[in-house]
Amino acid sequence: MIDNFRKQIASLAKDYLENRISYEDFIKAVPEDITGDEDIDDLIDLIEHEPTKKGFWGISERSYSEYKKKIWQLIDKLSK
Repeated sequence: MIDNFRKQIASLAKDYLENRISYEDFIKAVPEDITGDEDIDDLIDLIEHEPTKKGFWGISERSYSEYKKKIWQLIDKLSK
């Protein structure tokens, strides 16, 4: 059961990152009361707090690439 849930969240995150669903649809599909699974919580937190790449407050391309790498690593981990 838990493994299936982890895979479901990973699939939703992948769909969001590949622009198959909107941010709003991703958030709506994820239960609000997720606790106890650090990997899921970390993935959701990273997606919710995506840094901007543009403007004065934006991060460097390198930092953004590292941010995306963390997300894909969590998706991979949750998919197994």
